[in-house]
Amino acid sequence: LIDAVSDFVAARKALPAKWTVADAARGFAAQMAREEKESAGPPPTKFRDAVAKFLDRNERRGLSAAYKSDCRKHLTLIGRTLNDAIIQTIRQPELTACLESSTKGGARRFNNLRSTLNALFGFCQKEGILPRDRTHEAALIEQKDMGSRASIEIYTPEEMRIILA
Repeated sequence: LIDAVSDFVAARKALPAKWTVADAARGFAAQMAREEKESAGPPPTKFRDAVAKFLDRNERRGLSAAYKSDCRKHLTLIGRTLNDAIIQTIRQPELTACLESSTKGGARRFNNLRSTLNALFGFCQKEGILPRDRTHEAALIEQKDMGSRASIEIYTPEEMRIILA
C-alpha cells in the first residue's frame, strides 16, 4: 500500500496542475493505441480487391481504351493464380513464377505483364495499401531479354529485277 501511495504522489507531481492521474492514464492509453495502429500498417488487402481499385481508378482517369483493356486482360490472367492472395504478402519469386506460367516463356508477353504488375503495385503504394518506404515486389522482377532480332535487309534495284523477273 505504501508503494501504491508513493507511486500516486510521484505521478501527481509529474502532471500539470489541472490534470488528474486518470486523465494521464487515458491520454497514455490513447497515445499507445495510436502508435499501435500506425505500426500495424495497412489492413490486409486481397489481390483481387487491389486490382478492382486500380481498374476503377484507371476508368476515372480517362486513360486510353487500349491501355485499360490491356490492364484488365493482364490482371485477369494473373488473378487466376493470385486473386485470393493478400497483396502485402506476395513476394517477387511468386510473381515471377506466376508470370512464367501465364506466358509460357514468351519474353514480350512476360515483359508486358510485368509492366502491368508494376503499375498495379505502384498504385498500391500511392494508396497506402503497400508501404511507401521500400521498393515494391513487382519492381524486383527482372525484365526478360528479348534476344537479338534479325537485321532488316533492303533489296537493291538489281535484286528486285531478278526477283520480279
